[in-house]
Amino acid sequence: MADDLEDGTGQSARQFAHAVSQMAVTNILAKGAGFEYVQPSATSALVDVMAAYIQKIGRDAQELAEVAGRAKPRGTDVSLALKDMVPYPVGLDDMIKAFQESQHRYEGKLAFPREVPKFPAPSKKRKADDDPIEEVGPSTNPSHPYPSILQIGQRDSDKPAYAPSFAPPLPFKHSYSQQSHVVVSKEVDPKRIRLDLLHQKSEVQASLYNLADHVVAARTLAKYIEKCPLILLMVATALVDPVWKPHVSRLDLANPYLAPPRVESAAVS
Repeated sequence: MADDLEDGTGQSARQFAHAVSQMAVTNILAKGAGFEYVQPSATSALVDVMAAYIQKIGRDAQELAEVAGRAKPRGTDVSLALKDMVPYPVGLDDMIKAFQESQHRYEGKLAFPREVPKFPAPSKKRKADDDPIEEVGPSTNPSHPYPSILQIGQRDSDKPAYAPSFAPPLPFKHSYSQQSHVVVSKEVDPKRIRLDLLHQKSEVQASLYNLADHVVAARTLAKYIEKCPLILLMVATALVDPVWKPHVSRLDLANPYLAPPRVESAAVS
């Protein structure tokens, strides 16, 4: 796993794995085998052997899982990988029995002398109180349920473990978050709120005045139509679109080129 990381992080991961393995080997030699001193070169050689052994088991378990159509190995795959070790196959039951015997013999003193920290260490995220920008969306922080505006449009740089390195970056968080919702910002300035209300009131009054004018005009036209039906015919004629006539000019004058020919009587000799 450490080899799959990038150069900077991979170097740190290898150093961390080597330090933890060295601590495990020295603990086994001291408490399990009874050694009081050990050379650093011997410890490094045993660490390399143990790393190669564990990697071989992991690769075989991964291959068995892929043959079975799974992406990740299970305990049964690890058990089969241990049985396939050459030249000394190991049974999972034998390992469990040996571990129980050693725990009973050494009274549980084979564990690590201290708790192994996680790698990589979790980075501290900036709190929402440090962000002076107005919050406009949901957040994972329970005390601050809305993220800052800077978090909108930011991609998630940390890919899952199952995502390959050549996969495209993940979409924006706010585009697939189940807690995201539209937040309408409201005006807080009282003077601005009063001016907006006055503007809306003036628009409503203007619309009512226009509606009243149209109603009066419609009633007046209805009265004239009742008295003189000819007005209705004139209005309908004005509303009908004119028919396009290509042989008539814009001034409704006859086209001289389409006029019928004039026939003149022959001169009497």
